[in-house]
Amino acid sequence: MILDGDKIEALPLLPGATIADPSLQVDAANIVTTAALTRGTNECNEAAITDTALTEKPRVGQPRKERWSVSTCGDVQVVDVVFTPSAEGGTNIAVTSRDEVRSARGDHGEARKPAVDRARFPG
Repeated sequence: MILDGDKIEALPLLPGATIADPSLQVDAANIVTTAALTRGTNECNEAAITDTALTEKPRVGQPRKERWSVSTCGDVQVVDVVFTPSAEGGTNIAVTSRDEVRSARGDHGEARKPAVDRARFPG
């Protein structure tokens, strides 16, 4: 749940083992799905995060990396998401797509150039 003004809003949490708080999950998910859709070669406009995982043990005050899987019109793209605490407060989010694309039908997609998107969100 997040507090929006005087309202409390319920948000669904992402699947998997992400340790991002709900508000940060929403911010990162927007960047991740946009990057995945931009990277695709077909006219896909649907993306859903299907799994999240920590790639290493997080250390307090240090950047942490998670690996997220995104389903886009039959393909599953794997992206790395780096959460970095900002000295000004909030968290910087960097998303780097990997050259790993799997078809939900079982065949392997071709390697594609990595896409990078960066954003800073207060919080």
